[in-house]
Amino acid sequence: MNSKKLFIICLFALFFISTVLAQDSDDEEYVPNEKVEEEIQKEEAFINNNDNDQFDTQQADEEPKPLNYNSKNFFKVYKLKNPLVEAGLVSALAVYLIVYFIGKDKNEKIAKGWLISTYKIWKENFAELGIEDASTLVRDGNHEFWYYATGRKHCKSVFTRVKLCPRQDIISTIIGLFKPTHDKIVMEAVLNKNESDDFVFALMDRKMEKEIKKGRYDLKTFPRRYKGNNAPSQYEYTVLTDAYDFANRFFDNTYVKHAIQLSLGQLDNPVCQRNNPWIESIIITDQPTAEPDIEKILSDEPPAPPQKTLTITARIPSNLNKQTDDMEAVVVELTELIIRIIDFIGEHGTVDNDTRNQLKKARDNAKASITHKIEERNKEELNKKKLEKKRARANEVNKLSPEKQKKYEEKLRKQELKKSLKKQAKKGKVVF
Repeated sequence: MNSKKLFIICLFALFFISTVLAQDSDDEEYVPNEKVEEEIQKEEAFINNNDNDQFDTQQADEEPKPLNYNSKNFFKVYKLKNPLVEAGLVSALAVYLIVYFIGKDKNEKIAKGWLISTYKIWKENFAELGIEDASTLVRDGNHEFWYYATGRKHCKSVFTRVKLCPRQDIISTIIGLFKPTHDKIVMEAVLNKNESDDFVFALMDRKMEKEIKKGRYDLKTFPRRYKGNNAPSQYEYTVLTDAYDFANRFFDNTYVKHAIQLSLGQLDNPVCQRNNPWIESIIITDQPTAEPDIEKILSDEPPAPPQKTLTITARIPSNLNKQTDDMEAVVVELTELIIRIIDFIGEHGTVDNDTRNQLKKARDNAKASITHKIEERNKEELNKKKLEKKRARANEVNKLSPEKQKKYEEKLRKQELKKSLKKQAKKGKVVF
């Protein structure tokens, strides 16, 4: 039987049932009066009973009965309306907590693994480790740690920040499956000011060049692209500097060459052959990273002059907590790199006279540009004050009587005439 026949049969069946019901209702249309009165009395009695029940209910609401804890219905209040939803929420909360504690614990183990692998280097090269006897890592959130060292020649201090993936955050962990992130160390050394010339140098992973340069006043203003024969491949790294002779010496350094080979996975180490380049950037600068803010310069607390810094950003193995020999070799060499470059800048950070003059000229131009902006800002402020004063004086004049206003206008006219005569006298147009 096809669907059309079934549909027609259903229509006939519905028509037949409706006809029979209609006939039954027609038969019941003629009801004796006695039956009608009977029905009315029943309805009135029903309404009265409902009114009494409502009145009793109101009284019961006004005076609530004490709970019977032994009643079987007492626990029905706590039954779940939708057990699947509640079970899903509880499961999600459990997963979140599990990810949080496992991720937090793994990050702590990676950070400790880095310190254990490199502690000997810090101990041998710096007189003081940590701040106020805190020679261990300091936690800064759930996925960042920092370490401080001072007391060494050619630098004032080294501040190391261990930036790990936010493994404790389930959302970031899921995003990381599609957009991988890396565990990093950022080592910043404050260099001694007078041991080397002022210049800007930057070695950057080519794929991260835009991200690194974003918002960097020093990298956008001073350096130019360096394409020396001894520089790394331009397909791997971008080099910017305003001191070419320093860059030549820097890339001729044996240890720098070895570190770049390690970074690019060119050494016989299975760890460094993955996730390369391991060195994301090496930046030497004597200029502020952010563009000088005129508001802050003119404020009561102007910013301190910029320090000369060396900053190295490098990746570290994500399973460093296992501490294999290959992993330790990578981490140790990356950490030793900053110490060797500190010494190299202190001993070979000078440039020739021509380059020094060019560096000075570029910095003088930058200072002149900032000074010009400050002067323009002061002029704007002065013009605003003059305009406000003029408006206030005009309001005062408007409040004067017509006679006094006329006298004031005559006074202004004489002053303007006197000024114009003085200008003409200076130009030699007035003959006495």
